[in-house]
Amino acid sequence: MTTTIIVAIVAVVVALLIAVPVTCKVAVDKKVRKDAEIIGTAEDKARNILDEALKAAETKKRETLLEVKEESLRTKNELERETKERRNELQRYEKRVLSKEESVDKKANAVEKRELECTAKFNELQEKEKRVNELEEKGVQELERVSGLTSEQAKEELLKSVSEKKNDKKKDQKKSESTEAAQKNIRILLMTDGYKQIVHKELKVSATGGLTIETTGTREETAENEKITITKEDVGFQNGKIRVTAKDGGEMVVSSIRRGYGNPSYAGILDLYATSEGIVIINELPVESYLCKVVPSEMPASYQKEALKAQAVCARNYAERQMEDYAYPEYQAHVNDSTDYQVYNNSAQQDASTEAVRETAGEVLKYKGNIVTTYYYSTSCGKTTTMKAWGTSENESNGYLQSVEVKDKNGDYEKSLPWYRWEADIDQDILSALLAENVKKNIGTVQSLEVTKTGPGGVALQIKTVGDKGSITVDTENKIRKALGGNGYEIKKQDGTVAQSGTLLPSAFFKVKKAGNIFKIIGGGYGHGIGMSQNGANEMAKKGKNYQEILKMFYPGTTIEK
Repeated sequence: MTTTIIVAIVAVVVALLIAVPVTCKVAVDKKVRKDAEIIGTAEDKARNILDEALKAAETKKRETLLEVKEESLRTKNELERETKERRNELQRYEKRVLSKEESVDKKANAVEKRELECTAKFNELQEKEKRVNELEEKGVQELERVSGLTSEQAKEELLKSVSEKKNDKKKDQKKSESTEAAQKNIRILLMTDGYKQIVHKELKVSATGGLTIETTGTREETAENEKITITKEDVGFQNGKIRVTAKDGGEMVVSSIRRGYGNPSYAGILDLYATSEGIVIINELPVESYLCKVVPSEMPASYQKEALKAQAVCARNYAERQMEDYAYPEYQAHVNDSTDYQVYNNSAQQDASTEAVRETAGEVLKYKGNIVTTYYYSTSCGKTTTMKAWGTSENESNGYLQSVEVKDKNGDYEKSLPWYRWEADIDQDILSALLAENVKKNIGTVQSLEVTKTGPGGVALQIKTVGDKGSITVDTENKIRKALGGNGYEIKKQDGTVAQSGTLLPSAFFKVKKAGNIFKIIGGGYGHGIGMSQNGANEMAKKGKNYQEILKMFYPGTTIEK
């Protein structure tokens, strides 16, 4: 019995010992599974949060990149637009300079012709002087005969009479000059679009405050902003010219003409003359008002103020010289508005240019008491030249046009500008064709080209070209540039930019090398090189030079006077 009880107790103990670990293991396994589920859920949540964060970061990154790209694109577009505008401005400026050079070419030929005419006139005056002396002698003899005076007394009396008449004539002339100076109006013939013709098909004009239209014996007025059209058939021409002005004294917009900035506006008076082909338009206004629209057309208004002031004085000098005579006597016009003279109103009036005109009002350059012609051009090669470049001998009247170095202690003022140095590679066949066309002589295929004579500043005065059928020699700066000009080759400026060849070679400051069938022209500057370099003036102004110093350097020996 006892044994049985003990056995039972042992069995219970053993069962308990076996059951407890099993129970514990089940509990632990259950706990582990529960914890794993919690951890798995947390991991899923964490993974989801991380995914969402990554997606948000990626979205933000794309949005930021897109904003940066858009901003970069806007900046790029703005820079391209500004660069394009600047390039267009420079191209227009270079085109005006080239047109100016072509005009100078014509004028140089006219100067040669004028010299011949002056020589003939001088000979004629000598003949007249001889005749006057003969008449004077006869007059003395006649006076001696009728008055009973001695020969010396008769001569003295005659000279006194002549002197009195001369003084009276001088007084009348001074009075006339004084009246003209008080008026100081210049008359400009307005050319058609592109400066192609002087006769217009019609005139379309309006003014903010209305217009006044006058003919001999008649006067009409228009309403504010009313546009009128006048043709050669207008009845107003039956009584002569038609005069149009703005009622309020303002400017008139001519919509039948286009210039660089659109339809131009004009101050002053518009005088109209009918011809068999159409209408000639003359704009008359004070010379100072005229200059306010010449300066921005000849020099970019963005240039330094002192350079603009120098340009204003040069433009005034040119206008004053042209006002000494009429270029179009039949219309009493002194100039036209193209590069034949000075470009007028092709660019809109600018505040900077107007200030330059007003701050130099009435100032002109004089040399030995006379108002001088102030030649100017785009860019120098570091030196200027003299009138010898155009085949004109240096004399007392043009002594202010000397060869000067355009530099200071730090070197040439224009050394960093594109046209300061340039070069052109011209194929042998192209050069042969250009020479044949420009010089009107066929020398066959060009074998050699050399500068055979140079002038002040190193300008080419003569070139000689030898071909397999003959040779040619070309003299003077403008004819040389024309001979080597024309389409068919490129000109590389020192900044690496390229320009197409034009009617004239950029300048006559150059040398020539040959390599195989290529003629390399290595040159400097842009323009004829006589007088003031406009870009040189601008660079001087950047370094603190005033307009008086600029003009003094380019036109030595001159004085600025009012």
